[in-house]
Amino acid sequence: YSDPSRVEGEPLVFGFKHMLKTLWQCMFPLMKVNLVFLIFCLPVVTIPAAVTALHAACVDLIRGERVPVLRLFLKTVRTRFFSSWAVLLLILIPCVWSILNAWFYFSKVSDQMFWLIPGLAMSTFAVILLLMLPYAMTMTARVDLRVFQILKNAFLLTFLNLAFSVCSSLLILFVLVMSILYWLYALPLTMLLTLALCGYIGVYFSLYGLEKYVLTENL
Repeated sequence: YSDPSRVEGEPLVFGFKHMLKTLWQCMFPLMKVNLVFLIFCLPVVTIPAAVTALHAACVDLIRGERVPVLRLFLKTVRTRFFSSWAVLLLILIPCVWSILNAWFYFSKVSDQMFWLIPGLAMSTFAVILLLMLPYAMTMTARVDLRVFQILKNAFLLTFLNLAFSVCSSLLILFVLVMSILYWLYALPLTMLLTLALCGYIGVYFSLYGLEKYVLTENL
C-alpha cells in the first residue's frame, strides 16, 4: 500500500475523512498485520514487542508507506524488546492496581459514602493510564526516547490532546465491546482485522498530538 494522493514530504492532514479513506485503502495490509501480530503473541514474552510492532506498522500505513510486515515485527522484537516491556508494565501495573483499589473502595460505599472519593480518584487514575497507552506505544515504536520521557510525554499528551484521546478510546472500546459481546460471530473478524483496527485507531489519533506537541518535523 502507498498513498498516491500524497506528495513525498507533504505533511499529513488529519481528519475523519482521511482516516476512513486511509483505513479503506490499507485494509488488506492491516489484515496481514493482524495475523502476524497474533502469531508473534504466541510466545507470550514477545507480546509487548508485538504490540509495539503493531503500532509501528500502523504509523507507516497512515503515512502511506509500504510495510514489510514480517520483517518489521522481527526487527521490533530484536530492537524494542526490553523498552516495550518497560513501557507496558509501567502503565499496566499501576492501572491494574488502581482498578483493584477502586473496586475495593466502591464496595465500601454502602457502609460509608466517604469511600466514594478515593474510589473515584483511583478510577480517574486508571482511565488516565489507559488514555496514555496509545501515545506511549506509538512513541516506543517510532521515536527514540528514554522510557521516562515516553511516559512523561504520553501523560502530557493525554491532556493536551484530550478530545482526540477520549474519542480514540471510545472508538476502541466500542470495537472491543462489540467483539466480546458477539464473540461467536465476531471471531473470524477478530482473527482477520479487529486487533489491527484498534491499533490503527489508537495510532491515528495519537499521531495528531505527537506531530503537534512532540515531533520537530511533520510526518
